Amino acid sequence: MDNDKNLILLLPVVVASFWFVVISLSTYENNWRKFSLSFFMLSVAISIFTTFLFFIGNYVLYEKLYVVGAFFAFSQFPAFYNYISSLLSEKPKPPIFYLKHWIIPMFLTLIAIFVQSRLLSGQERLYFVEEVLTGNVEVEGKFEFVFIIDKIFKVIIVLSAFFYFHLINKRVNNHEEQILDYFSNTEEVSFTWFKVFKISFFAAFISGVFFHSLDRSFHINNIWLTIMSFSLLATFYWIVGYFGNKQVDVFKVPLKEKDSIDKALLEVSDEEIVLDDNKAKEIARSVDAIIKNKNLFLNSNLTLVDLVLITRIDRD
Repeated sequence: MDNDKNLILLLPVVVASFWFVVISLSTYENNWRKFSLSFFMLSVAISIFTTFLFFIGNYVLYEKLYVVGAFFAFSQFPAFYNYISSLLSEKPKPPIFYLKHWIIPMFLTLIAIFVQSRLLSGQERLYFVEEVLTGNVEVEGKFEFVFIIDKIFKVIIVLSAFFYFHLINKRVNNHEEQILDYFSNTEEVSFTWFKVFKISFFAAFISGVFFHSLDRSFHINNIWLTIMSFSLLATFYWIVGYFGNKQVDVFKVPLKEKDSIDKALLEVSDEEIVLDDNKAKEIARSVDAIIKNKNLFLNSNLTLVDLVLITRIDRD
């Protein structure tokens, strides 16, 4: 029976690891935008695996991986937000845009390292995990301070999930409102799956609040409630991985062999384009001529961004 419980507890790790491999392979082939989604799955797998070690009683390895697990737990939602942001950004974001979301995870990780290395010795850290976190002894002395820090970390993870869900939801809603300004055919670039994501996130968020708001000792004594929580998380990660992996690039990267735009369309000579900023009619005639000469109207996937690249005329 214990083996069955352990398998269910391990399910979110298996799901996240599976999608990490699948998405990483697709990213390696042609889709650099999904790197953040791949990192999200890696973060989930590592952070939940460390929690799994605690519940199966492998306290030695759990203590050694505590800081690593904390970093990836703080990093998972910034990673998913960066994926959505890159997917919905017409122009590549500067590296600082993505790196700034790791300031808080890095800061909190440094606090965890300080607590681990300065406040507690190796033997005390193991005692803290085996006795204090399991509820076998009363929390007192310097262990009380470390215990409070651990609880604050758990609260920050929940708040981070809520905060980034708000940001992600806002970006997707803005995209859906403006999508007709960019694309004539919106079927391939739609985010209809995001409605399913919202529902699954709500269930996962509730389970996360339940898990992080209670001490680990409670979950040890009520393992079936923890199993239910982990099952909801596994469902959430499967939905994110499945639909996220299927989601096509909203703004395709130009000059790639596997882009939906035929590379030959970009081979337009300067003589074919007559640009005069002061003559809108000439610009319109030039664009119309290129569309007809290159049969661009036959490409159902042609976007406004693609047309800008081909005609070399600023969309604005």
